Amino acid sequence: MMIYPGQNHNEERLLRRLQQRYENQFAAGTRVYFTVAEFLQLAASYEEEGMPKKGIEATAQGVAQHPFAIDLHLKLAQLYLDNHFFDKAFDTLAKARGLAPGDIEVELLYAEALIAAGDVSEAMVLLDFLKDGAGSSSLSDILFIEALAHERNDAYEAMFYTLQQSVVADPENQEALERFGSCTLQCRKYTEGIAFYEQLLEQNAYLPVAWYNLAQAKVYMAEYEEAVEAYEYAIAVDDQYWQACRDCADLCMELQHFQKALKYYLQLLEAQGSEAEAELYVQIGQCYLQLDRPSAAITFYIRSAQMDPLNDEIYFAIGECYAAQGQWMNAVQYFEKTLGIDDTREEYLGALAEAYYNLGNTDMAVEYIREAIALNDIEARYWILYATFLIDAGQAEEALDVLEEAMDTAPGAEVLYCRVACLFATGKRNAAMYWLGEALTEDFEMHRSLFELMPELETDASVINLIADHTWQSPNY
Repeated sequence: MMIYPGQNHNEERLLRRLQQRYENQFAAGTRVYFTVAEFLQLAASYEEEGMPKKGIEATAQGVAQHPFAIDLHLKLAQLYLDNHFFDKAFDTLAKARGLAPGDIEVELLYAEALIAAGDVSEAMVLLDFLKDGAGSSSLSDILFIEALAHERNDAYEAMFYTLQQSVVADPENQEALERFGSCTLQCRKYTEGIAFYEQLLEQNAYLPVAWYNLAQAKVYMAEYEEAVEAYEYAIAVDDQYWQACRDCADLCMELQHFQKALKYYLQLLEAQGSEAEAELYVQIGQCYLQLDRPSAAITFYIRSAQMDPLNDEIYFAIGECYAAQGQWMNAVQYFEKTLGIDDTREEYLGALAEAYYNLGNTDMAVEYIREAIALNDIEARYWILYATFLIDAGQAEEALDVLEEAMDTAPGAEVLYCRVACLFATGKRNAAMYWLGEALTEDFEMHRSLFELMPELETDASVINLIADHTWQSPNY
């Protein structure tokens, strides 16, 4: 049995015992007595676990034991309806209508069954009849079912406005609010939806689903910071609103608000406990890595790898963490493990090449960077790494040849500046100054990369003067 976030473990244990007691009766060949509430619990638990057949069987036994319990009849009819057993649903509803004539819940479920079976006109007649004299809460429920009728007819505009009326009638109708939120996105009525949610929340700020819907609409309008704020209000009102928590964390991650993303991912982890999936541990690890806490990141990545041992991206992330700490031997170990799972990713080969380079093993570094280039020869970074390895190995002429080849497949300022460094390294100063001028013209802002390749050029008067002459070309001048 699944343990859902926020579910009380004692309640879960009691529910497990109830299921065992129910299922043991079949082995014993007897029928055990259960209360109406227990049958409803059994039906709900089997439904949540994706076992509708068992849910139907348990509820049908409940109806047999409690033939006058309207709640069990409604639940059985709903299960039949959800699983497209329309004839059985109508038979059960006929009995329910006989037991409770005019009961609003029974009539609404009957209308829903008519809609599902395609008899929308008859359903609309019944719903119009039910509206007469209905209170605000009942009217909200009636309008919600009416919206389903519009959906069945693909009349999404009418569905949108009917759901809006349903929420106005009863702002605490969570089902209507949730469906209105998805309908807002489906109809792309983001601006109209935002205005409605804001007005609704001015009247009652304690509507977590309204805050969540507002956040969703804000995301689609690219108002990301306001979306985060709305998600946080939803969580503040309902601290177990896990979907809001998840979506807020994911959005914060995209916005690079890593500390805030970490906060909500950790809340999810605490709530889910042993049911947490590997992906959540990965996301927490990513936050820690971005917050320059690679040791903490490794802890969560390793836990994720234990749960998903064939995920190459997790091992790569662990390797990146060790690389960030300068633990190159460990980095090599995990990058090689990554390639053992997938050897077709050039970024894995490039990372392994850099790790070997930092261990002083230029031969292995060159071997792997060549493999990376063979997979992706339009990525300038790999050519520059290749040239850098050769320059540091005292093979500047060979590095120049590499960069000549790079200019054909990955042209751009990055390669130009690296070529300038090679020319300086080989004593070809005049050519270096010429190509530096070309590079400065193409991308002035990138000239700092030249000093990263050859720090001594930062004090070279001719180089500094040439850069100064090009300063006026910079858009930031």
